[in-house]
Amino acid sequence: DMESTALAQVCGSHHLPFLAVRSISDLCGPAAGQQFHLELDLVAETSAAAVARLAAGAIRAAALTGVGAVHGLVGDSLHRAAPIVTTRMELRAAGRRVRATRSGLAGAFPSARPTLLVLVHGLFETEAVWSFAGIGRHGVRTAPTYGDALADELGSTALMVRYNTGLRVSDNGAALLELLGTVVRRWPVEVGRIVLVGHSMGGLVIHSALAQVPDVPVDELPDELAWTRLVTDTVSLGAPHHGAPLERAVASAAAALDRGRRTRWAAAVLRARSVGIKDMRHGNLLEADWSGHDPDHPADTRSPGRPRGRVRHRAVVGSLTRGDHPVGRTIGDLVVPVASARHESPEESLSRFAAEDVAVVAPLHHLTLVNDDRVLEVLRSWLLPPTD
Repeated sequence: DMESTALAQVCGSHHLPFLAVRSISDLCGPAAGQQFHLELDLVAETSAAAVARLAAGAIRAAALTGVGAVHGLVGDSLHRAAPIVTTRMELRAAGRRVRATRSGLAGAFPSARPTLLVLVHGLFETEAVWSFAGIGRHGVRTAPTYGDALADELGSTALMVRYNTGLRVSDNGAALLELLGTVVRRWPVEVGRIVLVGHSMGGLVIHSALAQVPDVPVDELPDELAWTRLVTDTVSLGAPHHGAPLERAVASAAAALDRGRRTRWAAAVLRARSVGIKDMRHGNLLEADWSGHDPDHPADTRSPGRPRGRVRHRAVVGSLTRGDHPVGRTIGDLVVPVASARHESPEESLSRFAAEDVAVVAPLHHLTLVNDDRVLEVLRSWLLPPTD
């Protein structure tokens, strides 16, 4: 119609997003004018509801950002004071919590497949981050998630979790183990393969979960952990396996401020950050890494790692510079240095990742790792069967 086309032309000239909502209000014929007035209220209500629904999506996205930030900053304190208002480790689909019951899973995933692709978000984030495709002139751009993009090729169902990132990584790892065990037992079809993908802290949570599984032959695993034999691959996207410099800088600043009588209040403010953030100082995975130690002490008290085992662990590393540039290696993706994201160790066998299971993608910053075509191609090359 002419009116919509005119609006589209103006918006196009000014590089503004445009959406036309159309509905049939009348029929052609002699009575068209009369019928238009009879249906006018209904058409107005329908159009208003469509606009409200679009606006609600933008409001929901802003609210989710706030939820993630609050959890990350003070989620541990909130959990102690009012656990009912904080998020437990849970599945999410279409913006809603999915109950891990047989009926809940069947209702949320009517086309359930035998391969599960589990997406675990990072610090200050919620599951909404997986559709983040950058910020343009007119706000946040979204795109299909890795789970959506790989569903048909991998024959998988994407499961997105939400959790309180202010809690200990080890506690969230244990919660992930419990949640996925329940999901596998109650999944509508028999599960044949599980792939775990984590961004930033999410990568640590995944490694924490698997590190809490007893290092015994598969047939000796307790029943509640037998499902872990189905895990074939993990992929860390910019995970701080050796910690993040920003958290170490904040810890040092708090210690310095605490030495002055007039600045101790500032030190107290900095030290009020969550234990989840503090786990990012060196990349704690297990309770043994922090239990019995001062949470504000700068020392690295992590337990020695264990062999990689039968699961194929992989890492996508972001860098702001191409090639092996010293600046790029130092600043990495602006949050996690290259050495931390790839878990570099004095001996290659001590690293969580074999050399061939690490991909450096550049130029790329930390948040871009959650939704980028180049990262998607890396995932395809790793997770899909080779083609002749």
